Amino acid sequence: AETITLSYSASGLTSGTQQLTVAVGPVKQLGLIQAAASAVEGQVFGTQPRVAIQDAGGNTVTSSTLEVTAVPADLSGTRKVRAVNGVATFEDLAFSPAGQITLEFSTSGTNPALQQTLLVTSANGQASKLHVSTPPSGATAGSAFTTAPVIEVQDAAGSLMASATDVVTVTASGSGTLSGPTQVACSSGRATFAGLVYTKAEQITLTFSSSLLTPATAQLAVDPGAVTKLELTTAASGAKGGAAFSTQPVVTIQDAQGNTVTSSSSNT
Repeated sequence: AETITLSYSASGLTSGTQQLTVAVGPVKQLGLIQAAASAVEGQVFGTQPRVAIQDAGGNTVTSSTLEVTAVPADLSGTRKVRAVNGVATFEDLAFSPAGQITLEFSTSGTNPALQQTLLVTSANGQASKLHVSTPPSGATAGSAFTTAPVIEVQDAAGSLMASATDVVTVTASGSGTLSGPTQVACSSGRATFAGLVYTKAEQITLTFSSSLLTPATAQLAVDPGAVTKLELTTAASGAKGGAAFSTQPVVTIQDAQGNTVTSSSSNT
């Protein structure tokens, strides 16, 4: 609550004023007045969250002693804290393993829950290997993969190295050509290869590598694209009047990249 001054005025008249106390409204929401930070796996967060119980206007309801609960449930430490003067102060929250998590805070009478995204870094501090956290999929020859591969830098125990900025390179096995962003710098320990394109309809292996780190691989089936053309793969020959050609023509139905569309039953 606070006291405000209202002023009333009109041209040519003496103005008037009024003191007014604005009361805090009922509990409506939660507000994050201090976000969790400096999170290392298995260790108490260096900065613990503080959550205010607020009215609809964002004012702290200082009379509230509601209990605030933090999730996910596998947080360690005291996940239920009662508010003092309208503020719940957490003191010993921690999480393991390393990775990105979403903290949620809730109490009775408020909806939806208050959320905060938090990166929990590895305690080992030594990058060791690459890991395919999101495998590629939806590959059609000549088009970008519908699901882009995401690669993580991890320590030897498999924990995300959220501080890593390594450059990751991708190569493809097979007879086709891989194009798009084949080198990507990690952000928060992850490299996302959006826009990769492969030209040949075949099974390939994508290899992701970075200096001094153990590479990671992903298998991917690349399908042919839409039918766009015909290709004469065997020419007719040995033609004699009234007799069948000794060598009959063979025509292949292909996509724009020259891949045979084996599913096609078009008449030619």
